Amino acid sequence: MWAKRVASTTIAIVNPKGGVGKTTTVLCLAELLTDRSPVESPVVMVDLDPQAHLTALLGATNSPSIATTLQEQGAIGDRLVAAGDRLVAAGDRGWLLPGGLDLESAAVALARSPEGLLRLRQALAQPWPPLESLGKLDEQKTKPFLATSPAQTQSPLVLLDCPPGLGFWTLSALAAADGLLIPVQCQPLALRSLLALMETVASVRSQLNPNLRVVGVLPTMSERRAPWCDQVLAGLQDWAQASRGAIALFPPIPRSACFPKLTVDGKLLRSGLVRQRRSVVLQGYEAIAAVLVDRPSPTHPT
Repeated sequence: MWAKRVASTTIAIVNPKGGVGKTTTVLCLAELLTDRSPVESPVVMVDLDPQAHLTALLGATNSPSIATTLQEQGAIGDRLVAAGDRLVAAGDRGWLLPGGLDLESAAVALARSPEGLLRLRQALAQPWPPLESLGKLDEQKTKPFLATSPAQTQSPLVLLDCPPGLGFWTLSALAAADGLLIPVQCQPLALRSLLALMETVASVRSQLNPNLRVVGVLPTMSERRAPWCDQVLAGLQDWAQASRGAIALFPPIPRSACFPKLTVDGKLLRSGLVRQRRSVVLQGYEAIAAVLVDRPSPTHPT
């Protein structure tokens, strides 16, 4: 399924519109994938949003962000922090590359370089450290993880949490990704952002990343009794059918009180709250997780 050219399978979660559930999607997928992925394929979340909501929700705001590493072309493993305290049963397989406000200034600096948009791709293409041998954070979570045995390599499944808009970090994510997942809010005018996004995807394919594929579209915040919701779902269905199977339309994620709760208290999808509506709430995320786990081992670049 995946045309590999980097040392990880990388999925960018992108929509130019804000508030569509990108960060929530990353959090939920990370938990499901952590349970499903083999040990040699840890799950790594990357926060590319200067607002750093993903980083804040995982309690890593005091950890150095990925921005400095990309500017200095350092080892990406030096910025890994554990997400295990917020991912039930994550153990040593749930990891985060934190974001921060310094991503703004880093974007300005990297944009001056002819290869600035490829810096993230180059970093992800490097051999990964053996994540199970990394040290542990201190109680204040202020120190990054350091590899103790870098000779081994891993094949992570990387989820890129992208900011709203089609700015530098979203373009960097598209240049680095194997697959693109598009959360679409079931609200009026939601489909308008898809046109600009797909035009951008076509441009990135022609200039930076010919292997980029659209994994699928995930309708979010679905409401059964809202007429506009039916219109959005019908439009997405038509788009998916027009792709002749190249783009999947995943089951819609309903608007639910469990999602604001998970962002507040960090209790993810395996909490008692979700067991009451598990089949409804998790159906879309589980469908995506099944697609992403069923992937061949990546090959290293030549």
